[in-house]
Amino acid sequence: MSKMRKIIFFIGRLCLGLIFLIAGIKKVLYWHDTREGILMKFSTLRMYFPDASIFDHFIRFVPVMLGFATFFELAGSILLISGFFMRLGAFLLLIFLIPTTLVYHDFWFQVGDARALELTMFMKNLALIGSFILLSISPRFKKSC
Repeated sequence: MSKMRKIIFFIGRLCLGLIFLIAGIKKVLYWHDTREGILMKFSTLRMYFPDASIFDHFIRFVPVMLGFATFFELAGSILLISGFFMRLGAFLLLIFLIPTTLVYHDFWFQVGDARALELTMFMKNLALIGSFILLSISPRFKKSC
């Protein structure tokens, strides 16, 4: 790969990974607030499914889920940005992003402006999911920038 292509590829990886790196760092720095936000989201979802006891199980495991999510987000973004094990990094971010998209961007439960915003965020995450699928199956390069 030419030097210019390596630089462009690095810029692309940086653009994709930086948002997840920053979000992962914020999760660590504001662990309690993030945990409370997840608990609130599951409580809100439970209103739509009053007979679904599965949310009780989710609520008990929020600290564990938050730990995995933070690990996937930080490790995935670092691997993606650095170019070392880039495909693994893309895969970790993919695993993080699929459930996050379905749980947090539930436009189907929203109305009005909130629905439009969540639909936009959902579609943005679908584009990121597509990007991570492509990166996770991309060919290996001998050396990356």
